[in-house]
Amino acid sequence: MALSRRSGSRFEANIWPGFVDAMTALLLVLMFVLTVFMIVQFVLRETITTQDEEIRSQDEEIRSQDEELQALSGEMNALATALGLEQRQTDELQAELGA
Repeated sequence: MALSRRSGSRFEANIWPGFVDAMTALLLVLMFVLTVFMIVQFVLRETITTQDEEIRSQDEEIRSQDEELQALSGEMNALATALGLEQRQTDELQAELGA
């Protein structure tokens, strides 16, 4: 009987180191997964921030080009009006020469 008691107590005493090892491994895996998620979050945040800055700069460039286009459109309308006046004067002069 003394033999069976010793073997039973030995199995009972040896379960805790395995349990602690399993919990430690689980904790290490959890820390690794959290670290990977934190790195991915950092990279994605930097990517989004960079893209947001690019969008803002492109938006400003579009606004400046739109203003320039409107200025050129106004100049073109003024030139078209001046050309129309010159054509009218040319037609009037040709009518006077024909008469």
